[in-house]
Amino acid sequence: MAEQDDVVASTPAGAAGEKIVNIIPADAGWRAIYGGQGSGEESGLSRVVAWALVEDDAGDRHVVGLVIDPQNPAVLRAGTTLGGVYKSTDGGKTWAVLNSGLTNTDVLTLTLDPREKDTLYAGTNEGGVFKTIDGGLHWKGVNVGLPRNAVIFALAIDPKKTGVLFAGTQEGVFRTKSGGTSWAAVNIGLTDTNVFGLAIDPANPETLYAGTQRGVFRSSSSGSGWSEFDHGMGPSVVRTLAIEKEGRFLLAGTEQGVFDFQFVAAARPSADAGTPISAGGGGTR
Repeated sequence: MAEQDDVVASTPAGAAGEKIVNIIPADAGWRAIYGGQGSGEESGLSRVVAWALVEDDAGDRHVVGLVIDPQNPAVLRAGTTLGGVYKSTDGGKTWAVLNSGLTNTDVLTLTLDPREKDTLYAGTNEGGVFKTIDGGLHWKGVNVGLPRNAVIFALAIDPKKTGVLFAGTQEGVFRTKSGGTSWAAVNIGLTDTNVFGLAIDPANPETLYAGTQRGVFRSSSSGSGWSEFDHGMGPSVVRTLAIEKEGRFLLAGTEQGVFDFQFVAAARPSADAGTPISAGGGGTR
């Protein structure tokens, strides 16, 4: 699939050796989104069986963020590195641009408020965080307390307290308790401040995972303190993280492929609360 960067959907399958930029847990199995590596470069998607092209209307766009409406799976919003945010209401067959107020259209990540379906946050490249409360029709910057020209690699929102949001940046993790009104750094114990991926445990939102150039870190205190969370993955650049809806598995997308980690419910809060069940190729489900 050379020379085009499109959104694709897959059956539960893995792709060994591919750079993973986004993973989305679906209600039935896992859905992985593998972004292209730029125009003219091989993304590797043609080597994965059971992939189907979903989108071809957004032009030459590198899609790096995708959110699915939890009440209507046909409603998608995609963040792109060249064109801002797009919306589809027909499962990806057609798209419309949603960039009013989005003064930086180099979008790196999107997240949706699970309780307010019209509230979304977009993280941008050197433009910080933007917020919309009308489904993307209008955007506003919400950057008080963030680094100047912040690169927002990842966003994660607390499913129970949706005013609590985390941003992974080039200067570590920042937290807001006010829906983006103000932010503060929460980096104690985080030895690598290039944070590319974030995931919140849905069973215990105080537990947060961060993907960095030095692997995965975990906080059990809503970001107030961090420790390494390796468990056999080894030194890997972790580009994205996702936790399955029921909180049974943590997936890490790396430059070597997908690693998945199964939690042991009884021991979940401890540092050894799980066992890696596959590595480097994305286990099938």
